[in-house]
Amino acid sequence: MSGGIIAPRGAQCPGVPRREIQQRKETPVKYELMQSVTIATSGEQGEVIGRAEYVHAEPSYLVRYQAADGRAEEVWWTESALA
Repeated sequence: MSGGIIAPRGAQCPGVPRREIQQRKETPVKYELMQSVTIATSGEQGEVIGRAEYVHAEPSYLVRYQAADGRAEEVWWTESALA
């Protein structure tokens, strides 16, 4: 397992106003797990298999897809890179 720290939802984050954290929690996610998505720049299609939310950055999604050259890929994409 990696050495990162995972804080429970609603936990305090140093330097981040509590109001900002609460506002983020209420924002609905754009893509659900197991939802089909398209990578905007390439048109390749895949499935969301993971999701990460951040206080000061746009959400990211782990997408499993077959690349144009036939390779199987699992890559993190920002929300704005997906359609």
